[in-house]
Amino acid sequence: MLKSKIFYWVLPVALMLAACSDQDEDGAVPGTQKVVTEIQKTVPGTQKAVSGTQKAVSGTQKYYFLESVKLVELAGRTLQVGGMTTQRKINEALEMMDKGLELAFQVETHFLKSLDARLGKNYQRYFVKGIETYRLGIEAGIQSDQQAGLQLLGQWAEFWSAENKVIRAKLRSG
Repeated sequence: MLKSKIFYWVLPVALMLAACSDQDEDGAVPGTQKVVTEIQKTVPGTQKAVSGTQKAVSGTQKYYFLESVKLVELAGRTLQVGGMTTQRKINEALEMMDKGLELAFQVETHFLKSLDARLGKNYQRYFVKGIETYRLGIEAGIQSDQQAGLQLLGQWAEFWSAENKVIRAKLRSG
């Protein structure tokens, strides 16, 4: 019974996010943005020396952002595959969703705002909050929470499908 309820609620998320996906990759050293900013403020002439570190920071943020979206989308696709969805597949999908949420918490709002003024707010309000609400609904077995989470993810999908290409172009050029 739980298996069919989870599938029923995850399928719309998979369909919404599947329309928005592309894949890109990058990586760098996490957690250095604040140090870089302080160095630039206090030590004159460090702009060139620090620019490589800033690129690494934005590369890390880019990875966190894109990977979080990708993992949540893959979770939905895992549950969407034809045939019987086994408990193992459901658990794998929920683990992917959890990993996506964990990465989402690492994304810094100022990084998102640098890509699009609305991205930071929409990412937190719809994507992160949607996953949290949905997952809590799954864990507690509360369908209204699951549905509320899916509605938030639906709003994220609308925004992301409209702005996806422009934001990805900025990520590639930066």
